Amino acid sequence: MKNKPKAYEILEHTADIGIRVFAKDINGLFCNAAYGMCDLIAGKKKDGRVQSGAGSITIDIELRASDREELLVAWLSELLTHIDTRTLMFTEFKILELTAHKLRARATAEALTPDNYDLKTEIKAVTYHQVQLQWQGDTMRAEVFFDV
Repeated sequence: MKNKPKAYEILEHTADIGIRVFAKDINGLFCNAAYGMCDLIAGKKKDGRVQSGAGSITIDIELRASDREELLVAWLSELLTHIDTRTLMFTEFKILELTAHKLRARATAEALTPDNYDLKTEIKAVTYHQVQLQWQGDTMRAEVFFDV
């Protein structure tokens, strides 16, 4: 049995933090980048629970950009905006459509509360610094950095 490839790794940087993301296709790459960013922000507590009366919500996202690198930054920035302004943490991502210039996705989130999560890193913004998407053999790879 083949080992499942690692979805992402953390990249240290002097002023920022980044992730190198891996996937077998572009849809998986965008999902793994979102999971990686969310993991940098907070970790689910083992005994974490959703607050009474609060459950999961689904958010539909549609974005356009000039290329896939810009689309990746826009995708992560859109998610970060929801995390910051609505105090949410995303738990699941589904890419509905992804072209060189357009993304349609559905993301599931829950309340980001001290009962549910341990906060780890405050991400201020997704940057264009060294953002890249490329194939390495049969694996797609991306690097993206965050302003912390």
